[in-house]
Amino acid sequence: MNSRINHWWTTRPKRKLITVVDVLRVFLTISEGKIWRGTRSLHLEFEKALEEQGLKGAGTRRDQGGGGGRTYARWLSSLGLWFAEDAAGIVRSTYAGEDLLKGADPVPILTHQLLNFQFPSPFSVATRMDARFRLFPFRFILDALLDERLEGYLTQAELGGLVITRAERASDLSGVVSEIVSFRKRGGNEEEFDDAFERMFGSFSKLKDTANTFFNQLEYTQLIDRIGDHVYLKPGEKYRVNELLRQPATLIGRVDEEEYFQRKFGLGPNRKRDDRRFGEGGTISAQDTEVSKVLLVLWDILASLPIKSIDDDLLNAISSKTGVPESKVEKIVVSLGVQPSYEVFERKYLQLAVGGTAFAKEFERSTEGVFGPTGLGFETRWIGASPNNPDVLVISAESSDDFVGVVDAKAYSEYALIGDHRRRMTHVYVPKYRKFTHGGRELDIRFFSYVAGGFASTISRGIENIARDTGVRGHAISAATLLALLRRHRRRAFTRPQLSDLFTLNREIRASELVE
Repeated sequence: MNSRINHWWTTRPKRKLITVVDVLRVFLTISEGKIWRGTRSLHLEFEKALEEQGLKGAGTRRDQGGGGGRTYARWLSSLGLWFAEDAAGIVRSTYAGEDLLKGADPVPILTHQLLNFQFPSPFSVATRMDARFRLFPFRFILDALLDERLEGYLTQAELGGLVITRAERASDLSGVVSEIVSFRKRGGNEEEFDDAFERMFGSFSKLKDTANTFFNQLEYTQLIDRIGDHVYLKPGEKYRVNELLRQPATLIGRVDEEEYFQRKFGLGPNRKRDDRRFGEGGTISAQDTEVSKVLLVLWDILASLPIKSIDDDLLNAISSKTGVPESKVEKIVVSLGVQPSYEVFERKYLQLAVGGTAFAKEFERSTEGVFGPTGLGFETRWIGASPNNPDVLVISAESSDDFVGVVDAKAYSEYALIGDHRRRMTHVYVPKYRKFTHGGRELDIRFFSYVAGGFASTISRGIENIARDTGVRGHAISAATLLALLRRHRRRAFTRPQLSDLFTLNREIRASELVE
């Protein structure tokens, strides 16, 4: 078979890996123990479930054949999270996939999978990628970042034009780095990737897009930082990267035998071999439609809200979303034995907090949950989807201390309070909710808030400026500190006046201030 891709390649239904556990959970719930190959009804069921869970954009399907579902399944397979058992093609989870579903920290597992992601593979063969590439691409990128000649960074253009087109073996590192150094000395002119280059490798803009996908996936490991189209090793991570790269990695052979390959690739960091024998059916998938619906909604809620117990409110929420009677929901949940895990919620929340605009809505909804009844105990409303509104409304309607607060959630690792955002808070959000009628009573605004993955050093000055211009005090709080506040609240609950005092500090709240 002639190759059609003359460069490194990775599929990208989602450019970032933040949702990979959620997508895997849906896929295995729908498909494990069933025949995937050629079963269009199963492909469509998976695609529909992804849309219902908000993991894939809804819309008219072009081929009505489940092509979107197949793309997501290939993505999971390319990461070594499932395989098709024997000639029948029955879906089975790898050990890495199984560990992810059991709630293990996904970062070390997916870091291991990325560092062992190789060319060639069943995925690269199926996509007809040129067989000349025989290496571990993510290891190659990290090795390049460690090379002192590159001064600690790589650009998207360099990865797209000079690395993914030319690096065929690990031994090519020195030569490729030399080419990048020469490219920089010539001024880094992207016009060098001309028509002749594109005839050989394809559109340069698409190559940069592919390079961006590799960077996005590597970013999940928390080993690199990005500024614009540049990536750097995170400060202090050089030793860890060296240690990771010292761990041996040998190219797996027999890439034409998917089950053999995936059982080896999908071991994850915690297993040495996979000798499992499967009976009929799967150990994770639901066996009927109602159980499947309940399981998907339950997992979605537990990953999105800081739920501490299975109670009537949770059962009612699942029943409302699935249409399954509440009495039956309770029986299903009890039989499944799934228990809430703060750790699962917190890990997901911290990932969403730096997910950028693609995950802004999910971050807003989860932030509402942290402030809400199962979190800090306020009544909350997510209003971010409505124009000219903050993201979350926080309501304290206790007779002893009534107030309302407005929260803007920003899914960025270093959020700076830019002029337009400051003007919106000053001239739109605070004035709109200065007086708020709730339950027939008029509540005064008490605070405004910014929640983000992290903040620029100027954030406290920006908070002070808004407070000065509006007469309303506020705060900024990182996602990690907000979770620390919630953990402290669970151990010994804050009173409303205590939370009110904290939320009106007029600066960024620090985790060190929450120590008991």
